[in-house]
Amino acid sequence: SPLKLIVDSRKGMVVLGWNRWLHAKMDEENHKWWVVVSIPFWRKRYPAKDLMILQKLASEKAPPEKDSQNGRSKFSWRKFRRLLRCIKIVDFQWELDTDDYIWNAYLTPVFQLLNRKRGVQTHVNFYGKNEIRIVAHTRMINMLKASMY
Repeated sequence: SPLKLIVDSRKGMVVLGWNRWLHAKMDEENHKWWVVVSIPFWRKRYPAKDLMILQKLASEKAPPEKDSQNGRSKFSWRKFRRLLRCIKIVDFQWELDTDDYIWNAYLTPVFQLLNRKRGVQTHVNFYGKNEIRIVAHTRMINMLKASMY
């Protein structure tokens, strides 16, 4: 069952969902960010500011893990690259205005070349609209395989 991530600046939301059963959504309402967690027959809203404070407290308590050999953290670029490879971008929409007519004119043919790929819509506009929407899918088993090796 696919794991789905939607980032939409037009609606001001970020959604992470798993097969219609579990959804976590960050939503902006009245200049305040909310995290909404929902499963069938249950929904709970949390202010995002409170979750940031909890994360800050947790990071103060636990020191970062260090590798015993040379004092470096256990972050692996190879593993990170494998995790990125198992994510498939299904829909990508980007509208850009640089507030400079000359740069917009230079970028128009470049964005037209990007439109040739399926699922990609890029536009340069001249009326101050900057928006992005990304829809990405992956499968949980692929993420587990990529993180193990």
